[in-house]
Amino acid sequence: MDRAGLGWNEAKVECEAKGLNLVTFDDEAEFNTVLDWLGDSTAAYWTGYRDDTGVISPAGNPIT
Repeated sequence: MDRAGLGWNEAKVECEAKGLNLVTFDDEAEFNTVLDWLGDSTAAYWTGYRDDTGVISPAGNPIT
């Protein structure tokens, strides 16, 4: 759920070991939902990413 001192690659592996992926956002509403869920937390969190065409690559896995 949090970065726990891990780098991005390590966080990705930890998520995958739990059957999860780093969070990605389809739109601003999803981003805001996650921000609301985090509340007043000042912790740092890793996320997945979206490529320039808007296609989400789950937890940083390249699209082939």
